[in-house]
Order: sequence, then C-alpha cells, then structure tokens
Amino acid sequence: MSNIDIAAPGEALASLANALGPLMQTAPVAAEGWTSTRALGAALAFIARQPVDRRPPTQTDDASKGYGVGNIWVTQDRQVYRALRVTTGAAAWQRQPSAIALAGDIASGLAAAFGIRKLVSAYSGPGLQVTRTSDNAALDIGFRSDGSLDTPALDKFLLGTVGKVSVWYDQSGNGQHATSGTNLPNATAEDFFGSDRGVLFDHQVTFNAVGGKVKQSLVLPTSLTANSNALSVVSLASFAHVTRNSPIIELSPATGQTAAMCFGNSYQNGVASLAARFGASWKWLAGYRPPMNAVVTGFSSSASNLQFWGEDSSSTSLSPVSGTALAGGLVGGTTLFTDGNGDPDFGYNVQGALLIFSRGITASEYSAVMTSLYAHHRLCPQARDTIVVDGDSITEGAFATDFQSWPRRLMKMSPRPTRVYNVAISGGNFASQTQATQIARWVPQLYKANLPSLTLLFGTGSNDLQANGGTVGYAATMTGTSVPAYLAAVRAAGWQAPILIATILPRSNISGQRETERQAYNTTIRSASFLLANGLAGVSDVAADPTFAAPGASEDAAIYQDGTHLTNLGTSYDAAAQMRALAPRLAG
Repeated sequence: MSNIDIAAPGEALASLANALGPLMQTAPVAAEGWTSTRALGAALAFIARQPVDRRPPTQTDDASKGYGVGNIWVTQDRQVYRALRVTTGAAAWQRQPSAIALAGDIASGLAAAFGIRKLVSAYSGPGLQVTRTSDNAALDIGFRSDGSLDTPALDKFLLGTVGKVSVWYDQSGNGQHATSGTNLPNATAEDFFGSDRGVLFDHQVTFNAVGGKVKQSLVLPTSLTANSNALSVVSLASFAHVTRNSPIIELSPATGQTAAMCFGNSYQNGVASLAARFGASWKWLAGYRPPMNAVVTGFSSSASNLQFWGEDSSSTSLSPVSGTALAGGLVGGTTLFTDGNGDPDFGYNVQGALLIFSRGITASEYSAVMTSLYAHHRLCPQARDTIVVDGDSITEGAFATDFQSWPRRLMKMSPRPTRVYNVAISGGNFASQTQATQIARWVPQLYKANLPSLTLLFGTGSNDLQANGGTVGYAATMTGTSVPAYLAAVRAAGWQAPILIATILPRSNISGQRETERQAYNTTIRSASFLLANGLAGVSDVAADPTFAAPGASEDAAIYQDGTHLTNLGTSYDAAAQMRALAPRLAG
C-alpha cells in the first residue's frame, strides 16, 4: 500500500478492508470480489466515520465536498494523499511516497530559504539566532534530528526573560541570512504550525523613545539579488486576526522600485487579499482571503505572466512583468504601505517558512513544495471544520493584543482541528450591506478545498444601533429588513452551509432608547420563529452571558477596553460564549 488509488478497484482496497476487518468483525475479502462484498462497504463506511485528520480520503471525498484535482490530504500520522480525480462519488486519491522531500530540495534556483524547521537536507547550520532581553546575550538555535527547531534549548535560554530573533539563517547555502532590523520579531510566538512555533512579525505601530515609528522586521542582505520576471516566493504563514497591509516579504530595489508579497485590504481594517507589487504595478489575486490558520501561498513571476498561488486557488495575470532588478529587502516588511491617515501598515503574521527562488517555478513544483511544508509541519489542511466569522471591530479584534481576538481564541478552543476565517470589518453594520458584499467575495474560495464542514457565524448590528437605534422600532427594521437582506445577499453569492446569528453585546454609549432597541433585537433573533423564517441554524447568544454581557458590564475596565471593545479577558468570555453555540457542530 505504498502507492494506492483508493477509489479504484483491486488488491489495495481488499487489503484495506481486511486490515480494518478485525475492528469491525468482518470476514476476509478477496481482491477480485471487492465490488460485491459487504465487508468492503463496511470498511469504507468505517473509514468515512473517522475524523478526517485520522483517516485516508475515500471516493466520496470528491468535488461535491469542495476538493479539486491536485489537492492534498495529510493525516495525523503524516500519510500524504493527492487528488487525481474528484468525480462525484468516484474520487481517486493517490498515496504519496512515505519519504516526502524537504521543501528546499524540490525545485532548483533556490536563492534563500528561511524556516523554523529544516528545509534543505544538506544544510547543517542553525535555524535562528535569538537575543534575550535580560543581558542581551545571543544564542544560535539549531535543529533536532527530526528537523524541528531545538525549542527546549530556546526555552532554557529564555527562562525568566523574553527574546527576539536577531538572525534568521538562510538554509540555501548562499549565506543570505536575514539579520537585525529596526525592531526584531518575537522568538516565541504564541502560534504553532502543527507541532512547530513560528516567528511573529508584529506590524502594529509602536513608538521608540523619540517618537519614531518602529515595527518588527529582519533585513535581507543586498547580496540577495533577483529579477522581478525571474522570481518565485513561497510562504507558510498565518494571521492573528484581520490584518491590513501586512507584508510577508519585501524585495528591495536596485532602481528605486520594490517587489513585495503582502496581504492588503479594500475595506477599513477589513478583507485581506494576496498581492504582489512590482514597482508601482499591483497584481492582486482576486477573491483570496487567508484564514487565521497557517496557509501556504506565494507567487511566481516570469517575463510573460505572474502566477499567484493560494492554498486553494491560483490565478494568472497575462500581463508581462517589468524586469526590475532587486537587491536585498525585508522579511516582515515595513516600508511600502500606509493607511488613510498616513500611518504605516499594521497587522500580524507568523511565518514558519519562506523560500525565494531566482526563477519562475512551475505549478507542479509549487504543489510539491506545498505538500512538503504541510507534511513536515504536520498540518492537515483537510482536517478542519471551517468557520467563517463576520462582524464588526469587536469580532475583528480591535484593542485585543496578538492572538487574543475572540475568533482566534475560538480556534484554539475547538475540540477538533478547525479552520477559522475572520472577515469582520471595523465599523461594519447591516444597513450598509458591506458585510454581505465582502462575504460574497469569498464564497467561491470557501467552497473550494478542505471543507469537511462549513459554518457562517455572524454578529453585528451594534453600529446600526449606535447610528439609528434612538428611533423607536429600529430593532424591527434590523430584523425585518437589514438582516434578511444580508442573508439574501450571502445566499445569492452561493452560500449553502449553515448560518448562525449572534446577539448584540452591551456598550456604554448605547443607552436609553438604543438599549431598549438592543434588547428588542436580541429577543426577536432568539425566537424560533425568526430563526425558521430566515433559515438560520441557530443563535449564538453571547448577550445572555452572565458576566461580560450583564447590565453594567461594559463599564468594567477589566472586561471592556473603552466601554465598547473587549480587553483580552473580555475576548476570552466572548470566545467561550460563542463556543457554546458552535460546539454541537464541532462534535464527532
């Protein structure tokens, strides 16, 4: 069974049925009789009932479930399968060789490789140099025999203090190490790639002693040269919550221009998309939105086109790319982007691997690199319930520190592997229908690969009440017009999965008639008749929480940062309340 097509007849399936037979107390199965034996059917049914991160794929893991040819499937014990065919009811997945090549060994032209796991088999040096705060001492952190970073040595070195990554060593053999930048990234990010930590690049604007803005980055040497039409970048990264203009890498100019791969947005603090920039020319991957979970993404540029890769999608621009010469740059870049107020970009990304090639690699090479990164980081992209969270700034994570937004906490509280997309928008409301519009942009992506289950959890309306809630009966307008319009727009875009609606939390500047309308709104959406009339799967009743939603709770500075937005403690309460509604959907 080292290389099998599990959707095709033959000896492999008979062997599979026989292997599972003792568990199900079935009789042995002959290879030639597999199509007519109930034992094989029982075996496949047994497989299908297992959590998706523990079982191999079956013939029913097909296009109707969102899988496409070339998608990969990784089990907890690191068995890797690739989709050869996704015909409904007759999918074919081929098991890949047990020894998956390291990502840096797959394609030629590797210019630089940075990782928190070993990426190049011939590399024998350290992974990171970490400098600790207590005495400014530095230590090289190497790799263990399994290819993982020596985190026990790192933890011992940082005992009682904190540390920053002062060097991220290039594993390509070219010596293009990323070194101390303006503000070093954290050495112990509260994030994991499978069983591995990532390097946290925090682009939230901070200020130094003289008032200058600094952000976390590492500098790439000027000896790292490339040409913008002979360049490929592959990244494994995740995002703490909704980000705005959060660069993964910027390749610096030899001619005053810049190439970069970043995640930016078209709404205030809102929907992020993959983009690459060459000089003043932007290339966007329309409709792609990275989840908070780790994803493999990137681009490959040639003289004739620019190929974008997302975890579940790809897009090609046929416009030639200018041959800009590049030299050096930044990891976790800081220079390119400003918001509407002229402030630098902000957002968070945690990087686990970054590979730079001095040529345009092919789609098949990218697919192999992606498979390697998932397999060696023990990430199971198919093994997640998928939750899309929509809302306003409270959901977005405003005022919460790194990784403390309630959707991020929700992801970690899940009883099984869960993928979370946070598409909330600061200032979002139902009346403008901006929420539905931006959700609609992502429906095609959300219905592509890796969808064991899919749920939309949406909760906003607080801004609606703040604006118009002083009008008697405004809650009826929200429940009778605004919310149904939102749902209609989302479904018109193709949304088919269950949808949950959340009640509205209190806030200090919603009082009097606005508070009356808030209570009326919550009462209505809690009713079975409302849920039935709007085709909703249920309500996430966060406003019923006896602690952070109790009368006067918004005045508690331990829970509410400013009477509206939540502190880290408040997001903890919020996540727990939301999980009460989601938990039944995540069981099994």
